[in-house]
Parts: sequence; C-alpha cells; structure tokens
Amino acid sequence: MKCPAPVIRVAREAALLRSSGGFLVIRADDPAFRPDIEAWVRSSGAQLLELEDEGGGVVRACVRVGEVERQGSAPAARSSEIFLDLRGAQCPGPVIALAKLAARHPAGTEVRVIADDPAFALDLRSWVQSGRAELLSLDDSKPEIEARLRIAVAPGAAPTAMPATVPVSAGPSVGPSASPTTQPMTALASQPSPEASTPATPKRCTLLVLHNDHEALLAALLVANGAAAQGMETSLFFTFWGLNLLRGDHPDPTQPRERVSFLQRLMKWMMPKGPTRQKLGQMHFAGVGKGMLSSIMRSQNILGLPELMRSAQDLGVGFTACTMSMSVMGITTRDLYPYPNLEFAGVATFVERAKNSSLSLVF
Repeated sequence: MKCPAPVIRVAREAALLRSSGGFLVIRADDPAFRPDIEAWVRSSGAQLLELEDEGGGVVRACVRVGEVERQGSAPAARSSEIFLDLRGAQCPGPVIALAKLAARHPAGTEVRVIADDPAFALDLRSWVQSGRAELLSLDDSKPEIEARLRIAVAPGAAPTAMPATVPVSAGPSVGPSASPTTQPMTALASQPSPEASTPATPKRCTLLVLHNDHEALLAALLVANGAAAQGMETSLFFTFWGLNLLRGDHPDPTQPRERVSFLQRLMKWMMPKGPTRQKLGQMHFAGVGKGMLSSIMRSQNILGLPELMRSAQDLGVGFTACTMSMSVMGITTRDLYPYPNLEFAGVATFVERAKNSSLSLVF
C-alpha cells in the first residue's frame, strides 16, 4: 500500500474499535508511513505504543485506540497493557523483539504476546528466568501461544529500593497454579544473599568467530543475539576467515590507507566480503545451495546474516577484530565496515574475556 492507503486503513479499523477500545498492530512498507502514523495519532487522540523499523523498509507500529474495556476482576493497569503480535516470526525473532521492548519500557510495564513459533514457549520460559521479566500467564495449548509478562528491572541494576527482606506475599499474586518458572524469582527476592548490597553484574558470553562458512556465521550470530536478549554481556571476536564478515563493500574513507603486499592484496581479492557473500561450507554448489537455503529461510521468516548483524548492534553486542589476523591477511581498518560497536584487540583480550565468561564458544 502507498500513501495515503495505510493511514486510511488504520483510521477505518480504529473507528470499529473506538467504542470498546483496543490495539492495532500495523506493518507497512510505504516510506511515508512513519510520519503519517505519527501525525494521525496526534490528530486522532490515539496512543502510539511502539514504532520501529523491522528492516527491508518495513515499519511496525502498535497503536491503542480508545479505552480498553475492563472485564471481571482484571486489574486496572490492564488498559495500559502493551500488545505484541509476533505471529509469523521464527526463532530467535520473538525473543529478540521482547528484549528490545523490555529495554525501551520501564519496570512494571505489562505485555501481552501472541506468537506461533513452536519454540516460543520454551524460549520464553528461558528468557524469563534470566530476570528480564516476570511471567504472569502462558497458554501454549493452542497453535498460537499467548503469554502475559511484566517487565522487571534490567539485570545489573542495584536493588536500592528493595528492603532487606521481602515477604513472598508482597510479590504479584499468580494464584495456586502458578507456572514453576515464576517461583524461583519470587524466592530470590524474598531471600537476598549476603552479597545483595553489591550490584549484580550481568553474565558474559564470548564467541570466537574463526570460520566464514555461511552456516557457521549464522549459528554464531543466532547465539550472540540469543545471549544478548537474555541480558548477557555479549562480544564476538573475529579472527582469520571470520574477519571477512566485517568487510565492507567499499573502503571506509574515514580510515587511513595502509600498504599491503601483492600476496595479501591477492588473498583479499579471492576472499568474499560482507554478510551477503559468504559461501556455504557444505552443498554450496556454486551458489545454488546457498540460494535454496536463503529462499527457505525467507519463506519461514527466519533472520538472515544482514538482519542478524543489525539486530546484534541494536542489542549491544560488541564486535572485536583480531589485529594479528588482520596483519597476516592484509585486511586493514579501511577494509572493514564502520560498525559503531567495532573495536580492535589481540588474543590477550579474547583470553581475558573468555576466562571471565559463563559461556564461550568457537564457530
């Protein structure tokens, strides 16, 4: 749809919800949609809860129209509940979307989520156990999984406002049939350790990217995004062939030129550069196998390498380029794409990070 069709469609749907109140989740690829929806919200009295770029020119918006109807004994805060429609998104997309949402909203915000990824129920339970949110309810009896969450304080924040002891009854009431995933968090809150006076530091995840096979890079970026979504301090250390993922299509004009030998220049010319040119380690078949894999991934809404790279940056994943490997292979800082989270270091940095990490893997 092109302007003004998206906003007209939103206005029609909003008119149907005006009396009872409700939420609208809109995805549009019209370049004018972002300013149009912001202007429509201001003029219509609706509330814009979420507006973000999904990549590929697609913008996603979540709008609340009118007052949400309160039924039964639902809590009063339910009217400000955020609705997140993740249907069609495949692992790790739903958990990444939740992590981004939790980073943008204050503790105590309630979120209702709908997803149809078969792995979402287990992934959600694992994500909740990281302390990013509290699971209020989960219905996975149907193909479409529905859950309600309450965003918690970000990991690493000092519990200054929390008393020394908090009775279990002071926490949110989840009833006698509460999910076992919510109980440990209540127990931890009610029984602080002697070290509770010092702020908790987030766990670390350090990944060494040695190879540049397309599937190995996919696995590394999937794990990195998943770890960052769990609240872990995540860093990717690129060395030897893995450095090719960081190379840009064009030289970075902000970096100085460096002299390299003829053999190094020839080696760089033979190596693929950037996230879109890396070959499969198995069944590449001159690009046919990679094309088949990419087509299947797109049909199932699974994130590819470029999308995973952007998502990793959004989640704060650090990229580190090994300077020794760059020197050997003739790759200069001018050859690398200017990622804002890119730094340069040696093997001692990786060893120190891996030694102090709770999760360290090689790809």
